[in-house]
Amino acid sequence: MARPQVLIGSHNAGVGMAAGIEILAAGGSALDAVEAVIRLVEDNPDDHTVGYGGFPNIDGVVELDAAIIDGFLERLTLLRSRMVPSEARSPD
Repeated sequence: MARPQVLIGSHNAGVGMAAGIEILAAGGSALDAVEAVIRLVEDNPDDHTVGYGGFPNIDGVVELDAAIIDGFLERLTLLRSRMVPSEARSPD
């Protein structure tokens, strides 16, 4: 029996959920699915809680950060940037 494909996200993840489910349905990894969802959320200019549409910090700068934990591979990637695209993966 095939395992069900499930993605869970906060209210603003809705913009990317279809992309993530598509990756899972095609046999892609959970990590790829999560990254696809997050990229669409952070690129959404109508979302003022994260990403490019986010409100600036006290210094007036929009800061971007991302973290992905891969429990299977036991890897953690953390990134922080200012006004540049966040990259959820470290180069291998």
